[in-house]
Amino acid sequence: MSSLGTLRAALLPVFAACALVGGYAGMYMSGVNGAIESSKNSAGRAVDPYISGGVHPFKNSYTGIRAIDDTLLVLVPFFAYILDTPQSWGIRVSFWYLMINFFAATSVIFLEGQRRGNAGRLVSWVGTVGFIFQNISYTIAGPIWTALYLFTSPIASPSVTANDVLPSDALEPKTLLLSNFLAYAVPAIGMLLPAHSVVSAETHYNWIATWQFFPVLYAISQFIFTRAFFTLGLFGSSSSKPQTGRSTLSTAVVYRTVLLITVTTHLTLLAVALTPATAIPAGWLPTLAKVFREVTFKSAFIPPDIFSPPSVDPKTIPADKLAPLTHFFLMWDVNIGNFALLLWAVYLRLVAGGEKGEEFSWTGVLTKTAGWSAVGGPIAAVAALLWERDEVLVRRAGHAGVGGKKRL
Repeated sequence: MSSLGTLRAALLPVFAACALVGGYAGMYMSGVNGAIESSKNSAGRAVDPYISGGVHPFKNSYTGIRAIDDTLLVLVPFFAYILDTPQSWGIRVSFWYLMINFFAATSVIFLEGQRRGNAGRLVSWVGTVGFIFQNISYTIAGPIWTALYLFTSPIASPSVTANDVLPSDALEPKTLLLSNFLAYAVPAIGMLLPAHSVVSAETHYNWIATWQFFPVLYAISQFIFTRAFFTLGLFGSSSSKPQTGRSTLSTAVVYRTVLLITVTTHLTLLAVALTPATAIPAGWLPTLAKVFREVTFKSAFIPPDIFSPPSVDPKTIPADKLAPLTHFFLMWDVNIGNFALLLWAVYLRLVAGGEKGEEFSWTGVLTKTAGWSAVGGPIAAVAALLWERDEVLVRRAGHAGVGGKKRL
């Protein structure tokens, strides 16, 4: 157990480094590479605000509350840069891959707010944490949350039990994905709809603004769905009494979904990135050929050089220079945030140990982490490790209704 204590102490400066590196690459560089200033000089104009190369007219008022609208006047142009301005398929495909990964990551984090061991603790305020993500970035808030979790949650303790990891309410994990889909995915899909041809410019910007509030929308949706489904008798009982088997199966729904979407998107993007452009004849489906030509392993998975970021002249604001600014930020933001979450999951899996009578080694955990990361990215590994951890603890405690067959 002393080795776990040493590991936990060692992770603290690593999480701090993640926040610093990600904060530098994202928040700081956005202030010096012209991203923020160009937004102020275009979308922030009092008269005829606009996005260079974007959808016109630009909407600069959403709630009528100045503090909120001022924040949205930073976030909405930021996403409009990568959604609407001229860009390569390498940037466009990478953006949606990152968005899907972030959806998976938030699903895992939201699940933590439902566990009995976290009830009443700061780390269970996942809606609040998610809202902070949107304001100070995932790459800063994520490592802070994981560090706080390791030092305050009983689930990160060597004495963790099955009762700690099971949800307080067996119904909530079953509604989590629906709540997150409506709060996160629906506005994201709305952002993708072509302006003017499908939706108006105003609706387009409303969707972008709505997505910024997805953590709050998730919390509201989860509250409504859980109580409505309980009242209607859907998905079985919502009793807070111990329902170990049923609760465990309900958490598995989240893990299965996360693994499905991360592995599917990761392998698809990997196949596109590694397929030679010459394999797709230019005369056959020109757009598809262009996708294979412009999407590379580097553009898809490797964050751009932190010391040589893209930049834009905030006075002329050339349209083709804007999407790379947002892409640079998101590549560092999501990848660093996911890396911190992966380290957190590895620690939680190590803390839980193995089943009685079975050999358990750190090497096995690290090998499994590498394998899942290779086929599905870091969040796939996070889901796999936490799913296995949950079932190990439940089987060790001898809870009924789970079954003895391993899922991983």
